[in-house]
Parts: sequence; structure tokens; C-alpha cells
Amino acid sequence: MSSILDQRRIIRDPDNPQETKIPSMPLVIALDNGIVGEATSIRGVMSFIIGAEYLDAEDGEIEWYHRLFMARKECMKALGREIHAVVYDCRKGIIANNYAADPEDPDYEVLPDEGESLKIRIENDRLFILSLLKIGTFILLEREDSYQLRPHPKWDAIRKDPTLQNCKSCLHPENGGKLCPVYSEDIWPENGKRCGSYAFLCNEHDKTEKKEYIEIAKAYDMDELIEVVGQEWNLK
Repeated sequence: MSSILDQRRIIRDPDNPQETKIPSMPLVIALDNGIVGEATSIRGVMSFIIGAEYLDAEDGEIEWYHRLFMARKECMKALGREIHAVVYDCRKGIIANNYAADPEDPDYEVLPDEGESLKIRIENDRLFILSLLKIGTFILLEREDSYQLRPHPKWDAIRKDPTLQNCKSCLHPENGGKLCPVYSEDIWPENGKRCGSYAFLCNEHDKTEKKEYIEIAKAYDMDELIEVVGQEWNLK
């Protein structure tokens, strides 16, 4: 049985280049510090962006705060690339940098009007990753037989009928097992409508063939992907 740590590994470390490995997992992320990692799940990718502590988050609220704090950091880093970004959740709107403080507090700062700002969406993991891809925080590739972030007709069907997304139809539990390796939790077959790491199995390619990897930000319109994933999440 696979463990929660089996869903990710470093395949290139600039301090140890001789140990570079060929990717095999569905998702590959290249960070600005030279680390290249691969992951079987969206949550595995998030653990490279935020840190391994993301895998220890006990519930969705803790995950949300992890995304919030990292989004604030990425907004500041984006300014160095002359990109004005804001933290955004469709349920709360733009989240100010001292969101927990009283707006009347003396240190409260209102952002100046700098035209349209790019939004770092924090509602869920997929929106967060796509938002960071749009502002160039890292490079992400997805294997050609994987559709965890890339569009596919099955996602269109899920938007029409959100009940199609459930643990029973997810590829992560091994052989229909009762333990989710992504979250290391028991699963209930009908759960999973809002799971950020849901993935479906696609048998569109011969398993014996070498799989190519597709750079998402180059292959797709990021605004379209973000809009579609946002609509999909709001329906659930």
C-alpha cells in the first residue's frame, strides 16, 4: 500500500545534479530555486509550492490558510517582476494583506489603484496552482495521459453533473481500495465532490509507449482554464 509520501519526489536538485532522475509521475514542477519535483496528485504539487507541511494539514480550513499565507508572499515577489497581484477568494473578494486586522487599525494600508490586478485564487488547490502559473511563479508540466489540470471531456461532464466526481471514480485509491493515499484517510465512495486532488483514469495511450509532458502555461490559455475551474468549483 502506498504512503502519503509516495505521491511526490525530487527528481533534480541543483546541489546534487548527478542524482537527477527521469520523471514518471503525471505532474512535474520546476521551482525558481532550481528544484524539480514530480507528483502523482495536485496535493503533491502543492507540497512543493508550500512545503512538506502541506501534507500534514488536517482539514480544508488549514489548507486554505496555507494557501493564503503563500499567496501573500507571492504577491510581494510578483512586484519584483512588475506584476501587481492580489489575493482573491470568490466568497470573500480581494483579501487585504492584513486581512485579520481591523480596517480602522493605523497600519491598515489600502492598495493604490494600479489598474487591473492579477488574482491569486485561493479557493482550492487547482485554482491556486493555475493562478501562480499565470504570473510565472514556476513551470508545471503534465503527462499527456493525465488531466488533473488540463481540460478533458470528463471535466465537461462533471460540470454538468458534479456527482460524477467522487472517490469511487477517482484513480488515486489503489484497485478501488478504502484508503485514499493522497490524504491518508478512509474514503466513502460518494464523497469527493470538492476534492482538490480528484483525478480520473484515462486509457487513451498505450502504457508501453513513452509519455510526453506538456507545459501547461504554454499549451493553454490560462484565463480560460482558471475560469472553467472556478465555475466547476462553484457548482459543487
